[in-house]
Amino acid sequence: MLAAVAAFVPSKRYQATAWIIVDASRQSQAVSVSPEERRGGNEVITYDQVLRTQLSIAGSEEVVRRAIQGLRPVRLYPELPEDATDAEYLMARGNLGLAVEPNTFVVKISFRHKDPVLAARFANEVASKYRDRRSELIGNEGAVDFFRKEEERFKNELQSASAKLEEFARKTGIYAVGEQRKLLLEARYHSAKELAENENQIARASSELDSLRFQMRALRRRTTLPPEIFGEGSNPAAARQPRRDEILSDEPPLLNVKIYQDSAAKLVAANAELEGLRATQAKRLEDLRKMDEQLAQLAANEAQFTSLRRSVSLAEAYIENLAKRADEAKINNSWRSNEAFSSAQLLQSATVPLGPSFPNPVLFMGAGLLAGVFASGSIAYFAKVFGRFSAPTDAGRIGETVQAAPAHPFGGFGSRVQPPRDAVQDFPSVKGGRRPLGVSEL
Repeated sequence: MLAAVAAFVPSKRYQATAWIIVDASRQSQAVSVSPEERRGGNEVITYDQVLRTQLSIAGSEEVVRRAIQGLRPVRLYPELPEDATDAEYLMARGNLGLAVEPNTFVVKISFRHKDPVLAARFANEVASKYRDRRSELIGNEGAVDFFRKEEERFKNELQSASAKLEEFARKTGIYAVGEQRKLLLEARYHSAKELAENENQIARASSELDSLRFQMRALRRRTTLPPEIFGEGSNPAAARQPRRDEILSDEPPLLNVKIYQDSAAKLVAANAELEGLRATQAKRLEDLRKMDEQLAQLAANEAQFTSLRRSVSLAEAYIENLAKRADEAKINNSWRSNEAFSSAQLLQSATVPLGPSFPNPVLFMGAGLLAGVFASGSIAYFAKVFGRFSAPTDAGRIGETVQAAPAHPFGGFGSRVQPPRDAVQDFPSVKGGRRPLGVSEL
């Protein structure tokens, strides 16, 4: 009767449950491992470990406190003070139930409360905050921030290295050592080749000039020119009278004059050409000297330029790599945090329970019945045990009764009747536990 009454007391508790299915294969290489393999050192992540990890995440303080905050302004336990957040968390955590369905990947999130609507709302809130927290842990949003910060750092280093390289190039005139060396070597090769040709031309011009001078000296000795050209005293042939054989020479005087004029013109041209060739030679020698100086400067500054250029190249490569990694991490986070692609899917939201989970009338009545049967058996057992210990007292009372009995008609007044020894020994109250005999029965 008490069990039936206790089953319907006003203090009832309602339980709401949300169901979440977890695809463990998408987030880790979880495989089944035999005990022998585990003892042999082949320790890998198992499905059981993954599911237990999900239970730990769902029941963590972070998730529960977020769920409590998500219900605001509604409070789970209005009877608590406003600032009793720790007590509210402890009560909520105590009424929160987490379990895994056997042989499945289904996680159950249950919550018990006296208000069925709040029980369902809080169970759904815990399930939502669990999925958010799980996405944060799996997505690792910090990776994107890390890559972005590193990218900014290398951008600053790139600016500094580029400024140093630009200043060095402006001072030394070096912008690309390899290309500049190649161009200088090609230019030097062509200048050296032209200088060699120029020297050949100078040698040829000098030979021609020597030949023209020799011819003009020979022609001048054999040529008689009128005094109008050289004067009276300047003409060696006019100082003397020509002989008959000279006058009758095969070479006419006018032809010698013509040859002499042409040779003089060639001599002037050859002198001018030779001077030009020598000037060209000097210019090309100066160019070769400058090219050699530039090549020496390139060789001396190549190490420093290469170091500065390498710093710039490395900074550029790091920036490109970090930007790529940041984009990949961002895409992965977006993919993992998307509810449509999440490996933890809400199988069933918590609904308002139709009946209380505590107290259960059938359970309480059955427990009361068992308690009554146990109590009855215990009472009977202890009555039997205490009855055995009280039997010798009844036997003593029998002896007192016999001694205090009135005088028997056969024995006279005041005479005592002693019962036979075997009669006392055969009293059932002493040995058999039955009712003791009265005086009349003796």
